[in-house]
Amino acid sequence: KGATVNCSLKVTATGGTITAITGTISVNEYLENASNISKSGLNIQSGLSDTIPFTITAKEAAGKGTVTVTPTAGTATETSIITAENETECTASSGIWNATSSTCTVTNTNAVPTFSPNVVSKDVAVLDNVAGISAITIDGKADSTCTKGTTGRTCQLVKNAETITIDVKASNNGTATTIGKKTLKCGSNTISTEVKAQDGTGKYTYTFTVNRTCNEDVTLKDIKVSAGTLTPTFSATTKEYTVEVTSEINKITITGEKNNSTQTITGNVTDRVLKYGDNEFSLVVTSEKGTKETYKVKVTRKDTRETLNTLSAIELSAGKLKFDKETTEYAVKVLHEVETIEVKATPESTKATIEIVNNNLKLVDGENKAILIKVKSENELEKTYKIVVTRLLEGETLGDNPNLSNIAVSNYNLGFTTTKDTYSLKIDKEKALTITATAEDPTTTFVITGNENLKNGSVIKITSTSQDGTVKTYVINIEKSSIMMFIIIGAVVVLLAIVVIVVLIIRNKKDKDFIETDKVKSKIKEEDLMARVQNQIGTIDSIPENPETEPISIAPQAYNAPSEPITEEMPAPAPQSEETKVCSICGHRVAASAQTCPYCKRSF
Repeated sequence: KGATVNCSLKVTATGGTITAITGTISVNEYLENASNISKSGLNIQSGLSDTIPFTITAKEAAGKGTVTVTPTAGTATETSIITAENETECTASSGIWNATSSTCTVTNTNAVPTFSPNVVSKDVAVLDNVAGISAITIDGKADSTCTKGTTGRTCQLVKNAETITIDVKASNNGTATTIGKKTLKCGSNTISTEVKAQDGTGKYTYTFTVNRTCNEDVTLKDIKVSAGTLTPTFSATTKEYTVEVTSEINKITITGEKNNSTQTITGNVTDRVLKYGDNEFSLVVTSEKGTKETYKVKVTRKDTRETLNTLSAIELSAGKLKFDKETTEYAVKVLHEVETIEVKATPESTKATIEIVNNNLKLVDGENKAILIKVKSENELEKTYKIVVTRLLEGETLGDNPNLSNIAVSNYNLGFTTTKDTYSLKIDKEKALTITATAEDPTTTFVITGNENLKNGSVIKITSTSQDGTVKTYVINIEKSSIMMFIIIGAVVVLLAIVVIVVLIIRNKKDKDFIETDKVKSKIKEEDLMARVQNQIGTIDSIPENPETEPISIAPQAYNAPSEPITEEMPAPAPQSEETKVCSICGHRVAASAQTCPYCKRSF
């Protein structure tokens, strides 16, 4: 609206020369024009054209304007071409000389050609310069909440789906950039379209703010394994699982299945190599909101490989050692003349491998680098044997006598002799013995093993090693007294004590006079005797049980009184007038000169 439209009228001379023209301009309701056409000083020759410019103004927006030009009059002259020999003749005839064509054109001002103008009309599109929105469609449905027209600039939407489709239609023949289908992240999403007026001058940006609730789900739908079975059965709330596979399964694929498409999972594995034993995997689930949860899967590959990683023999090119597969460290001495030493080792298992470090070592005087024999079993368990070689100085010698000259055991006689290396020894309750060994060669060393927690059947070994590595072993087989004997002896003592007490009571009853006169003292002696018996019983009870022997229970024996009275005559008590003394065993008073108690036969 209000724009100036530049127009031009094309005029063509079909004969003669047009020198002037006039005309009227008419427009419809969408246009306006201030003046008509009036143009002089033209020189449009026959067959040629020229343009006459003029302007109109747009009056109303968004319409089709029409402009019409109607010529009203025109002035023209007629020209003719005459023959002339040269330019001089042409000029003399008031003509215009054309040297190229050697022609002379003469204008006849008295001859006016016929003026027959055409009425011309042209449509003019008047474009709208105001941008606006006429309609908004959300996911195929007309929206009624967003502000439209020419004033709206923003719209707030809430959407829980992962996508949204928005279509915007501009008003007044304007345009809006296409939005279409958009993926929504959780939280706030900004989507914009540019709205333009029909003429392109009016435009603005319309913004949709779409808020989508973030998904917080961190649970899996399932966990798939290519071999074995999940234990326990999968549950979204169970976070730790185990899988057992055979030794033949050397690869596994573990895949966590999303519970919704907004989740991300890290830790899925494809054809992951399994080592023997435990293999641990973690699947980390991250929700759309960013919260995390971890599912753990422990895959155990059964290991059926052999575990044997010991040697059956070690051979040295020089020096000696007493090999034992359970002994992993050795010290070897060699003479100064030995410059190198080679080690050969044989594994117990043909499936084990051996690596010898520092083999064929060039020796120096004194202690050398350790020779290491690394034995690796089929299942890759490694054991290392260590040999330290000491090379003697020039002139030094090696003792070769591992014999002991004596073995002494405190509190016991072992009966050692140099011609014997195996002994048997009966001991009491000791858990360990004090053993002293003496070597025939003072350079010989020895080690005592097995001398702890001794019991019946224990074996004590004394291993002596001479300087050159010669080894000799002495053995002491331990025998411990059986606790059964102590139990039997204790039981007999208890029974005898009971019999003595019964006999004494019967005798005391027969000797009424003596009991009357010495009742208090006799009672004290009886209590003393009972205390002694109880003390003896306590000593027997304190004897430790042999762990290899079942404890024996001895039931108390009931005492049966004799059916006939005891007729044994008892010695008469000592006269009261004589000097007396009291027997400390039975409590009877006897003559001071008595050498033996007539009641219990005790000797004084």
